[in-house]
Amino acid sequence: MSAVTIWVLGGVLCALTELAVPFILLIFFAFGAWAAAATAWLGYGLDWQFGTFITVSVLSIVFLRKHARLFFSGRAKSGDDAGAHPMTGRSGVVSKSITPFEPGEVNIGGSFWRARAERRLNPGDQVRVHSVLPDDALTLKVEPLRPNEKV
Repeated sequence: MSAVTIWVLGGVLCALTELAVPFILLIFFAFGAWAAAATAWLGYGLDWQFGTFITVSVLSIVFLRKHARLFFSGRAKSGDDAGAHPMTGRSGVVSKSITPFEPGEVNIGGSFWRARAERRLNPGDQVRVHSVLPDDALTLKVEPLRPNEKV
């Protein structure tokens, strides 16, 4: 088996392991392995391949890990509209009860979202997304619709 094949397979193994057990670390070793595969493909020796693997892995961990963790945890914010969330203002229906102390679930456009509210809401209640939790952009803060509003 050629060095290129070994590095590519090593990168695939790291990436698949990352998908199975998301530490947000092994993917960077996959990047390093794929860069080393490119180095091997270009004809460089084993010392250059390992140097490339280590360099790319370490640099990607140092510069990308924090951003990847924020992105995959749902807490990443874009620069211009850091306060806006695409679900803000959308309407939906409660699918699992929500209390002030326990999150529930809402259905908005056929997608189910974890939701919190300041008062109890029961399945079937119509709601509007007010905002998202500051530390979890995947949990919506909802409020009941007023009687004259429509979903």
